[in-house]
Amino acid sequence: MNKIKSKNKTNKKKFKINIFSLIFLFILLILIKNIYVKFVKNNTIILDSPVIYEEKINTNAIILKDEHIYAYDENINLNAKSTSRISVDTSLGSINDFTNKFGLNIDIINNELEKLKEKNKNQETLPIEDIVESIHDYNYSKIGELPIDNYEDHEIEYKKYLESQNNIYKSVLESNGQKIKSKNAGVLFTEVDGYEDIFNIYRMDLNLLDLDIENLDLDKESHKNGLKIVNNNYFGMIFTVNSKDVKKSYEVGGDITIKINDTYITGTVKDIKLNNKIFTIAAYFDTNFDSISDNRFYNIDIVNFSTKSYKIPEKSLTTNKDTVGVYIKKPSGVVVFRPVEVITIKDKTAIVNYGNKGLIKINGKEMETINPYDEIIKNPKKVKLGELLE
Repeated sequence: MNKIKSKNKTNKKKFKINIFSLIFLFILLILIKNIYVKFVKNNTIILDSPVIYEEKINTNAIILKDEHIYAYDENINLNAKSTSRISVDTSLGSINDFTNKFGLNIDIINNELEKLKEKNKNQETLPIEDIVESIHDYNYSKIGELPIDNYEDHEIEYKKYLESQNNIYKSVLESNGQKIKSKNAGVLFTEVDGYEDIFNIYRMDLNLLDLDIENLDLDKESHKNGLKIVNNNYFGMIFTVNSKDVKKSYEVGGDITIKINDTYITGTVKDIKLNNKIFTIAAYFDTNFDSISDNRFYNIDIVNFSTKSYKIPEKSLTTNKDTVGVYIKKPSGVVVFRPVEVITIKDKTAIVNYGNKGLIKINGKEMETINPYDEIIKNPKKVKLGELLE
């Protein structure tokens, strides 16, 4: 009898242990399921606001300005402050022991003006390398051999520039470098680099300047004491890019955006030339003069492509009926598919197009894409289209 009672007690203990084990396993399964749903199946990211995606081409640029020189390599007693804004008829100062090193040769100007009158379109031009070498050697007589623009608009503007420079030369010569007064308005600079006559804003026709910018031997530290006034309302740039790097189609009269340091500047393409798969582009800008006022040569980025975009994990991409897209979790918990246009993938991050008012074109058909604050499913392989998530 005692043996039977002892056996019953043992069975009751085993039964209690089994009940507790089952309850524990049940709770454990629920926890595992919740963890799976929360961290695997239901793992989402909230889509941030769009960001600007850019593709840029790095290159070197030569700056062209509207510059009028009053002295070159001279010792000057300056009345005005360097880099200050100068109006017409402002007292600039005097040149000590005026030697006319720059060679204020009025005959050169008259010769250029005469060529403009004749419109000799077949004149021979001096190679740019020879002109640069002449300036380094202070041989300014060859500057008169610079080529002449053969287009009406260029001729008119260049003629005005020559006449203005001619008046400056005359006034400095007549005063023997004393009590110099400004004949034009702009920003005053007390250094010149010797390239003012070559890289001039009025000489942007690329047919006249056969430049290999990357290989041209230019003295980028050729600054000397001098005096010049630069029009700060506009400037030009000439630069080269490899055709294989160009995605955007550039044309004369079209816009072009460049970046200097942290400054973006949009201008107009004035001329473009293709030679041996290298584009040479001349562009005109009428803003942000301060970003280029100091130097002649700059390293720049051409903004070749720019658009609004979203950043999403590469692993969140999936396909539905041969269309690339993502699964998103609606506020109701239902999983739906949204197509996306992938621009590029970098470092396991997909850059996708923002679209136009939430729409993108897929095979010529407008379709709804993702929008700010959508919940993107991180692991699309773990869910099914139309599934209801908690």
